[in-house]
Amino acid sequence: MILRSITRHVRDQNWFAVGLDFLIVVLGILLAFQITQWSAERQLRIAEARYLTELARDLQADVDELRGGWQQAWWRLTTAESILRALDPDFEPPSFFPAPAPADTLNAPIDRSEFSEYVYAALTSTFILIGTDYTFDELVQSGNLGVLSNRALVNRLTAYYGRHNRKRIEFEIAREQVGPLLAYLRDNGLGMADRATVDDAIRLAASDARFLGFVKNVYFVAFWQHIQLKPVLVDAEATLLAVQREIEGRS
Repeated sequence: MILRSITRHVRDQNWFAVGLDFLIVVLGILLAFQITQWSAERQLRIAEARYLTELARDLQADVDELRGGWQQAWWRLTTAESILRALDPDFEPPSFFPAPAPADTLNAPIDRSEFSEYVYAALTSTFILIGTDYTFDELVQSGNLGVLSNRALVNRLTAYYGRHNRKRIEFEIAREQVGPLLAYLRDNGLGMADRATVDDAIRLAASDARFLGFVKNVYFVAFWQHIQLKPVLVDAEATLLAVQREIEGRS
């Protein structure tokens, strides 16, 4: 229709009308382009909101996992320490480690009563850092990391997951340290499911230097893990807070 109008005006040499027709065409194209841009931007913001929500969910899972791991390491540490103190009243923690913080400062008291009669399970229950990075991995693998408009937040997330992955490797190495104790228990007809109290472990450590050595190793690894987990937990909590603030700023 507009083409016929332009043709007619050109034939009639009505140049003002021709210019007006061209202006209408250009404005129509610009309007269509702007509407397309608005629609694309709206879809990006919808996708961004979804990704932020899922990132917050993943980070909350990390916080919960790390909180539980920190408490588990503290419980394992105190179990091993109670055995060592019973055998040596002058026992002192290693001076090169900072004093561990009681896990109940997290307002989540430790209740491991189910293991009170399973000291071998207590000594071998090493925390494994798994982490929940599904959403971040999806953003990276799909090339959609640019959907997140806050570049400072993107940098923070990238750094966080990089540190998290490095810690995962370190904790996997720490987990391997429990292997010799498991082999010892197996070779002596014992297992994690065998009923045994701390007093039983004290008597065994007093009579068997190998088992005492394993308890000392458990104590050291649990001490190290408990100390290492605190900054990782703080990092996860701070990153979660940053994502939550970004979500709140868009609501």
